[in-house]
Amino acid sequence: MKLKKLTAAFTAATAAVIPFYSGNSSLLSLSNVSAEEQASVSPDWIPTSFEEALEFRNTYGATHIGSANDSDIVCLVFQEKAPDTKKYEIVNTDALPTTYYHKVFKDEETNTAYDVYAFKKAVTGVPDFDIKLLCDKEVQQVYHFTSSGTQIIENDIYSWLPDCITEYEAYIKENGRVSARDDLVVFGLEYAAGTRYKWTEADKSYTSNLKHYDTVDCSFETAELLDGGSIHRLEVYKAVKDGNAKITYNFGIIPDEGESPAEQTLIADCTVTDNAQKVTLDESYIQDAIFKKASYSLYGTDLTVSSYDIYDKFAESKSAVINSQDELKKFLSTYLKEAAIKNFISVYDESFFKDNVLMLNTYLDPYRGRVFKHGLKGVQYKDGKLVIGYTSIVSANLMRTSYFDILQLIVPRSEYKKSEVVWQNEEKLEYDLKRISIIDEDTGEYIEIPYGTALDLFGNDMKYIEGSNPYFKEVLTDDGHDIELNEKYLPYGYELSKTSPKEIKEYGNNNADIVFRVKKKGPVYVKFAIDRVSTLTSNIFKNVPQQGFKPVVAESEEELDKALSACFTDEFKKKYFYEYDYEFFKKNVLILNFMVESTSPRTIGFGDVEFSKDTISVYYTMPSTDFGVCNTDYLCIMQVAVPKSGYEGQKAEWKCMGDANGDGEFGIADLVNMQKWLASSPDAKLSDLKAVDYCNDGEIDIFDLVAMRKKLIEVHQLDAPVTYGIEAQYVRTDGYISGAKYPQTKLITSAEELKSYIEANKDKYNMKSEEFNDAVEKYSSKWFDSNKLMIVVLEEGSGSVRHGVTEVTNKSVTINRTVPQVGTADMAEWHIFIEYPGTANISDKFSVKFYNTLLD
Repeated sequence: MKLKKLTAAFTAATAAVIPFYSGNSSLLSLSNVSAEEQASVSPDWIPTSFEEALEFRNTYGATHIGSANDSDIVCLVFQEKAPDTKKYEIVNTDALPTTYYHKVFKDEETNTAYDVYAFKKAVTGVPDFDIKLLCDKEVQQVYHFTSSGTQIIENDIYSWLPDCITEYEAYIKENGRVSARDDLVVFGLEYAAGTRYKWTEADKSYTSNLKHYDTVDCSFETAELLDGGSIHRLEVYKAVKDGNAKITYNFGIIPDEGESPAEQTLIADCTVTDNAQKVTLDESYIQDAIFKKASYSLYGTDLTVSSYDIYDKFAESKSAVINSQDELKKFLSTYLKEAAIKNFISVYDESFFKDNVLMLNTYLDPYRGRVFKHGLKGVQYKDGKLVIGYTSIVSANLMRTSYFDILQLIVPRSEYKKSEVVWQNEEKLEYDLKRISIIDEDTGEYIEIPYGTALDLFGNDMKYIEGSNPYFKEVLTDDGHDIELNEKYLPYGYELSKTSPKEIKEYGNNNADIVFRVKKKGPVYVKFAIDRVSTLTSNIFKNVPQQGFKPVVAESEEELDKALSACFTDEFKKKYFYEYDYEFFKKNVLILNFMVESTSPRTIGFGDVEFSKDTISVYYTMPSTDFGVCNTDYLCIMQVAVPKSGYEGQKAEWKCMGDANGDGEFGIADLVNMQKWLASSPDAKLSDLKAVDYCNDGEIDIFDLVAMRKKLIEVHQLDAPVTYGIEAQYVRTDGYISGAKYPQTKLITSAEELKSYIEANKDKYNMKSEEFNDAVEKYSSKWFDSNKLMIVVLEEGSGSVRHGVTEVTNKSVTINRTVPQVGTADMAEWHIFIEYPGTANISDKFSVKFYNTLLD
C-alpha cells in the first residue's frame, strides 16, 4: 500500500490507537485485553522489539497494511513520549477489527516507548472503520480505512502522503519538491538541524484561494537525540476557492533581525478550479536552482580596476552562461586578478560542469555602500527565455565601502533548455527603512538635486537624513509618512505633480517608499528686442559711465526708471522705454543691457536664453574687430521680456555666443582656440561650453566648429568657403625624407600631372604597392575632364594613427586623426587623395586642418 502520515505538531507520537466506526459509543480500555488473548505474531514485518519498531517507523511511518495473506492486518506504530506520566489508550467495538497484536517497547535511558498495534479484519465486519489515537483522552490523530472482504484499504490522504524518511525520499524522487494532487499542494523541505538555515514561507498572499492544511515531519527517527542531522518535512496546502495564487518558500539564513535573502526558492504557482477540488501547477519554474554570490570590496586587492574607475568600467551589469572552467576563467579575467580567480573557480571543477550549468551576473552597488545582500526570487521559463529573478536588499546603514558582486546561479544541466538568460532585479528595503525619492513624472527618473539641500526640502523632520535623492531614513517606529516637500527648494523649472504629487508604498516591515513626483514646468517663452541708436545722436546721455553700462533687471516701472536715470535723459527714456508700463510689469520682468556696435550695423544679435535656479543667461552675438570697424558706433539697447512665471529672483548674465576664449567677443581668436581645444592642445581652454555648442546637443565636437566658422563668416559678412562632398582615399606610402615638412599639398588637374608627380616621388615614397596602384587607377584623362585631385601627404610618428576627412572646402580640408593611447613605434607616411569637381576654384592659400580623437 501507499504510505501515510502523522501530524508533525504531535510528531506522530504522544498517542495511543483507537479503532472505531461511526456511531460507536462503547469504550473498552486496552487493559481489558490480556496478553494471553493476543494472537501469536506471524508476519515478520510486525515489530517485536524496540529496534524493530524504530525501523518500522523509518520504513513505513505510522501505519502499514500487509499484502497477500496478510492483507487483513493493519499495524500501527506510535512513539510515546514520557509514557510514565501520560496515558495512552485505544477505543474498540464489537463490530471492528479485533486486536491482533499489541506490545509496548520502551527504552529506559531515553524514557521513550513505541506502541505497536496490529488489527485483523473479520469478513463480517463493517466495511468502513477509523482508528483514533488518544493521549490523556485527547484525540491526536485519526486514520480512515475501508475493506473489501477481509482486505483492508486506507482511504484518506495519508494513504499516499509520506510520514517517514523512506516514503519521503521515494515521493520526492517521483513527484519533485513541489507537487499537487487533487485539491492539495505539497512542498518537500530539507535542511540541516541545529543551524540558522531554514525554509520559511515568503508571505500569505495565497490565503484567498488556499489554506495551510498540515505539517508532516518525515525526518529520520533515532532512539536518542542527535546533535545535528537533517530535517525532512512536508508542508501541505488545501484549495478553498477557485482562482490563481502563488505560494513561495525561501531557503536561507534566518537573521536576528531584518530581511533574509534566499539561496533557494520553491514556488507553487497554482490555478484552483472545479469548485476548489482541483489544483494545477505552472511547470515553468526551476525548483532546484541554487543562488550564491561573491563580494569584492572596492578598496580591496582582488579587482582589476581601482575604486576610482570601477563605476565607469563596471557599473553596467554583465551576464554569462558558463559551461566549462575555461569559460569561467575568461569571464572572470575582466574583473578579478589571478589569485581571486583561482579562489573563485576552486569550487567549480570539470566534474561540476558535467551535471550543472553556471549562470553569472555582475552587480555594482548603485548606492555606494547600501547593498551587500542579494537573494533569489525565482527561476522561470517565460516567453522563450530563462528569467532569473533576484532581489537586492537596500540597507538602512551606509557602509564605508561599496562592493562589486558576482552573482551565481547553479542550474542542473538537465533543466537548462539553452534559452537566452535574463537577470531581473527587484530592490527590497531593509526593515524600518524609509526611502524618500523625488522622481520626474514624465521620465520616471530621479531628478538631480544639489547635495545638502534635504533640510530645505523636507524641514527638521529630515535633519539626520542620509543620501542625495533618493534619501534614506531609518525609522524604528511606524511613522515618517507625514514628510512633506517644500516646492520652493526644488531645482529650477520643477514643480510638484498636479495629479499624483506623493505616493507611499508600504511593504509590511515598517519599511516604505515615499515618492514625490515632480514635473518640469512648461518652457519659458521670452521676447527679444534690439533698438539701435547712433552714438552721434544728441540728447541721449545724461552721464556716460566710466566703467560701461551695467545690465538691469527691472520688475516695475520704478525700478526701470531708477536704473535708467543715472545715465540717460528723460527724452531718451520716453522715446525708447514708453512701452514698459504698469500693464507690462504685471506679467513680465525686463532684462536690459546696452552694447556699443563698432563693426558694422546690425551685427549684434540674440542667441538663446538659459534658465537656472540662480541665473538667467542671455546669449548674444558680438563680432570682434578682427575685420575692421565702421565709421559710426551704435548704441544697442538689448531687451528681453521674461514672463513672471519663469522668474524666481535670479540674477541676469550676458554671454557672447561663440566666445571660446572668454574675451566677450566672437572672432578669429575664438575659432583658433576652439580648433586647438578639439585637437587636445594642453593650453586651450573653453570659457563657456554652452557658448560654443552651436549644434545645441550638449556635446562639443567638430560639427560645432563647422557651425562656428559659418557663423563667423555670417556675422563678419565675409565670403564663405564653398563646401563639397567628401570623396577621399587613404594609402600608406612609407618613405622617410630627412627635413621634409608636413602636411604637403599638391593640386592635380590632369592625368599627365599625376603621372609626373608619381615619377618625381616614386623613389621617396612606396608607390609600387598594389594598394597605391589600385587607388590611382581611376584617375584617367576622362576622369580629369570633370574633376580635380588634391593630394595631401602626411607623416605620423606611429602607424597606429588613422585618418578621416570630415570637411572639404575650396579653402581647406579638415582631417580627424584617431590616436590610440598606446601605438606602434613605427613612422608612417600617408597619401590622401581628395576629389573635387572640375569647377572648384581652389584657393592659393589652401590649408589642412586637424583635430584629434583619443581612443581609450
